[in-house]
Amino acid sequence: MLLFLLPVFEVSILLVILHLITERKQIADALSKQRMKLRERISRDLHDDLASTLGSISIYTDTLKRMENPVPSEFKKLSLKIADLTQSALQAITDIIWMTSPRNDSLQGLLAKMNNLLYETLTDNGIQYHAEINAPDRSLVMPDELKNDVFLILKEATHNIIRHAKASSVTFVAEVKEHTCSISLMDDGIGFDENSLRNEPSHGNGLINIRKRAKDSNIVLSVSSSIGKGTLIHFELKI
Repeated sequence: MLLFLLPVFEVSILLVILHLITERKQIADALSKQRMKLRERISRDLHDDLASTLGSISIYTDTLKRMENPVPSEFKKLSLKIADLTQSALQAITDIIWMTSPRNDSLQGLLAKMNNLLYETLTDNGIQYHAEINAPDRSLVMPDELKNDVFLILKEATHNIIRHAKASSVTFVAEVKEHTCSISLMDDGIGFDENSLRNEPSHGNGLINIRKRAKDSNIVLSVSSSIGKGTLIHFELKI
């Protein structure tokens, strides 16, 4: 009897091992597909962010080439535009590298990255910057897609402030409580009426992109603004 049960036991163990191997392979395949999907999204973001910038650089460069006897002031103006656009392109590439690095997968890393980006971008444009960040010391790992969407939401909001808000001061507030992170970005600029943004595609599209990214990652987002009273972007995410 024992001799009969031994092969049955061995077969059972073998089946369990095969099941674990198959399950692990399925998990690995799912993670691989998720990473591939994320890479495709990042590629689209890179293309969208760089295409118009590089196109503008090419146009301004061709203009400089065609100027036989350029007026010094016009030459300086075009040169500064090319320099600014080149810096923007380099920043976009740096951001993509940062987003795809597995070393930068924590909430603390994301908040530090955003704090540095906001400080550099806003102060370079003559805007006062204040930050209040309250996060635990222990590392909180974030899913790649959520991390990237939060980063790009804040980056888009920062660009909108630079391009449209005419703000003199911006405040960035981030607070972590239990399994929720609350983030606010406030400016004292001219504000806007969301219903009228249909006539301003560049500004309106930025807000559309922010809302779409928030929806894709199940981020609770609110945008509050009125003419002459600045803008508040607030969102909460589960971590």
